[in-house]
Amino acid sequence: SRADIWALSGLVGADKTQQKNLPKVSFPMTFIGRVNCENAQTICYNSKNQVQPCNATRGPHRDLPSPNLATSDLLRWFSDHFGFNASQTVALMGAHSIGSLSRTNSGFDGPNGWDTQNLVLSNTYYAGLVGGNNGSLDSLQTKLNAPNWNLALVNNSDIPNMPNRYQWQHPLNPNNTSLGNTIMLDADIALVRNVTDYMNASTGEVKCTFLCQNGDCSVPNKGPVPACPYASVTLDFAAQYKNDNLLWLNDFQSVFNAMLNYGYNTSATSKPVTAKPTTSKPVTAKPVTAKPITSKPIAPVPKPVAPVVKPVSTPLAKPAPVAKPVPAKPVPVPTVTASGIKPSPVFRPVKPVKPA
Repeated sequence: SRADIWALSGLVGADKTQQKNLPKVSFPMTFIGRVNCENAQTICYNSKNQVQPCNATRGPHRDLPSPNLATSDLLRWFSDHFGFNASQTVALMGAHSIGSLSRTNSGFDGPNGWDTQNLVLSNTYYAGLVGGNNGSLDSLQTKLNAPNWNLALVNNSDIPNMPNRYQWQHPLNPNNTSLGNTIMLDADIALVRNVTDYMNASTGEVKCTFLCQNGDCSVPNKGPVPACPYASVTLDFAAQYKNDNLLWLNDFQSVFNAMLNYGYNTSATSKPVTAKPTTSKPVTAKPVTAKPITSKPIAPVPKPVAPVVKPVSTPLAKPAPVAKPVPAKPVPVPTVTASGIKPSPVFRPVKPVKPA
């Protein structure tokens, strides 16, 4: 289908943009059978919720996620739309290691992209956000001592219907500022800084600094502008990816495939793929392998574990007496916050179990 071709183009792009002198990860096409919009037998609506024809160039309206996202907003969006956890979200954001941004398309001014090698798919993206070279082994202070980012306003008054934007900038070459800047969006900064209490979600303006004064975050900044607090749930994942390109490539491949196949029963409808991977040893999709640190107060993201049921052979038992109904206790509904998953005070009542 045409939808398959779009997915294939993303996989080929990931294959072909990896660094030639480093170990690579294959991005094979593992599923074919996505449905084109005009064949989905659904009603398409435009941005005003009006019915419109579904065709090859126009599908249902979808609101793109805002670029002005704090840590909890970013994690919630990917959890709600794809079921991704914190480590998967951090891995997927590394796709910003390639590409650029133009004012006419998005209002952001980033011809050099997000990092210093915007034509190469690599972990260089994380190097711009995290300090240190030892991943989880680095101290929190070392991780926070990353290259500095300064917030800048992009005036788009000359582009019809394009709002002004705030973006974080860092010189592409500090010794030659004429080369321009690399940039980050609020959603990128959210991987390592929690700007929830300092960001205007409508405009994207953030009123805290990326780095602490004198590089020491144990001492409050002098003056009216405080330092942004670190993102405790996601910082360590970014540090691990910054330190290990192959670790990130494997995790990115896994979550990228999960995104491309989301909503499809790939085990039931997939067709055999005959194309050979680009490396001698194909790398299959693996679960995310980056691990949260345990020695620092960073909240781990729990992963559901399916219980293993073992068959038990027992002699025929006598009928059991009918049990009296036991009222079930209310079950707390977890909510996602910037500091991790915490129990919510809201409960769902559960009806008492009736006797058989």
